[in-house]
Amino acid sequence: MDTNTIAMIILFATFMIFMVLRVPVTFSMLGACVLTALYLGPKYVSSVFLRLGDGVQSFSFSNSVLYFCR
Repeated sequence: MDTNTIAMIILFATFMIFMVLRVPVTFSMLGACVLTALYLGPKYVSSVFLRLGDGVQSFSFSNSVLYFCR
């Protein structure tokens, strides 16, 4: 198997394990992504945290737009 196939297996398996352990969905997704990124290498670990920060910033912006449009 190639690296991408093993990474997909790690991603889905860890997500399912977290869900069986009744971890909230957001933390399950974050944990699965971090474990997969650690398997793939340091370049991907920094990418996960950069995307996480982008998502938080865009949510706060969209939330403020909805608040002022009432």
